[in-house]
Amino acid sequence: MSEGFSISGIDHIGLTARDMDASIHFYRDLLGLRLTHDLQMDQDPTRPGGLYHGRHHRRRLVLFETGGGPNIAINGHPGDDLPGDTILLDGVGVNHVSLVVSDLAALTHRLTEAGVESPGPGWFLD
Repeated sequence: MSEGFSISGIDHIGLTARDMDASIHFYRDLLGLRLTHDLQMDQDPTRPGGLYHGRHHRRRLVLFETGGGPNIAINGHPGDDLPGDTILLDGVGVNHVSLVVSDLAALTHRLTEAGVESPGPGWFLD
């Protein structure tokens, strides 16, 4: 049912990280995604309060290209202790991002050698 607009795809998937440097290492250095933006800024005071658990003064945003799918946008709030636990497959919220890879065995070897935790074949915790 069209009401004057249409959706043509997904632009990005937004994640929040406690440790942005560790996230960059995982997505750029281990997975090989291209980091296109790494921005630090004052938190925009005009953003609706209902989008956050609390107030933050700084924000860091990094964007990664995924090679054809939606980009991955990772938000962080430097110096702040963020609430929440990792969302597992039976938790409400975005619980995983699935990437198409050319050689899962090679990626598994690379991540295992780097000490990345894997709860099972083809699954890795960032």
